[in-house]
Amino acid sequence: MLRKAEAVIQLRTNRLIIVVERCTNDHNYSAILRTAEALGISTVYTIDPPDVVMEENENMLDQKQNKISRTQEEIKQRSLHHIFARNATEWITVRDFANSEDCVAFCRKQGYKLWVTDLSQEAEALNLYPNLMKPILPDKIALVFGTEAVGASNYILEQADRRIYLPLRGFADSLNLSVSTALVTQALFFLDPSLIGAMSEGERKYLRKTWFTKLAQQRILTPKQKKDRKQLASKIKKCEALKKRIEEDPNCHIQSGEQKKLDECSLYQHKLETIDALIDPIKVQTAVQEWIDNPPSPLTDLRRADCHRVCFVGKNTRDTNKEYWKDMAATSNKGTIEGATAMEFRRKMGTVVEADNANNEQKSSPSLTTSITNNIEQKQSFDRISAIRSQFVSQRTESTTTIVDRN
Repeated sequence: MLRKAEAVIQLRTNRLIIVVERCTNDHNYSAILRTAEALGISTVYTIDPPDVVMEENENMLDQKQNKISRTQEEIKQRSLHHIFARNATEWITVRDFANSEDCVAFCRKQGYKLWVTDLSQEAEALNLYPNLMKPILPDKIALVFGTEAVGASNYILEQADRRIYLPLRGFADSLNLSVSTALVTQALFFLDPSLIGAMSEGERKYLRKTWFTKLAQQRILTPKQKKDRKQLASKIKKCEALKKRIEEDPNCHIQSGEQKKLDECSLYQHKLETIDALIDPIKVQTAVQEWIDNPPSPLTDLRRADCHRVCFVGKNTRDTNKEYWKDMAATSNKGTIEGATAMEFRRKMGTVVEADNANNEQKSSPSLTTSITNNIEQKQSFDRISAIRSQFVSQRTESTTTIVDRN
């Protein structure tokens, strides 16, 4: 995995960035981000669309308010915008701008030339077979794509250093936004292969520091620890909701099961802290520092080997198509086996933790694990005492009742 990460770092570019102006379709948005990452783009700038308003008419654009009208379902989908972004931007940087003016100003400050995709007669076709004796592209390019319906805004077009389009050969005179992004971006890499891997060594080292630490954090925990961590976080969230309910209404009724959760909330927190300590960013970075300073040799082929390919669909979809997909590489493998990378990360992390414990062994304060164990033992002891006390009270009551009956 580290060799693959190093290969991706070696192929990343900062000379070419992508700017998406006023994208209004979340599926296009996430597809653009995934395409950009796959082609080696390190940075994407996004410009927010106009404010959304709810109207019953069917007009896409309200000329009076200059706002896009959407159905309730479209607004619901739009609310997932940040979820799409978070999932797609794990390995790229996305910066959001409130308006086109701010984005253009920032691009100019960073030294980027604005190449804007445009279907008007003023745009010039990308020549995929130029005279290679001449310089092909400027040193830094911000490749701008406009909204799905009407393209780039007038302001962006006015600010463009160059308007470009990709010649088509059919009746369709335009492409889907995400498809256009993929084709034009790949065309620029074809025009000037020096764009590939155009990044300083300092920028590469920053990516190694960030990515190697992240990869280790994702693999240090065992499947059981990941499951426990998720369950503990869920329990703590429910406890916080209960506490909030009590704060808002001190007289509200709390059931015995809910009270038990509140009583054990601190125990949940201690357990979660213990697991989180295993993936502490500072310690994890220390564990992978050797690879950051001396990166492994990069892979020469980023394709996934057939023995590691899996089908990224649900079980029901696989069952429905099992006859059509029979004996295909992606469906023959039931899942990846935990490999040497995870075990090596854990070994490195174990060495760091041992060294840290050795430095702190003089301290008198109990460890977090010891504290948790003590809390558990104290609770168990308290439960035993409560049970004995209840039994004693019960026996005493029965004895008293017998004496009264005899009298």
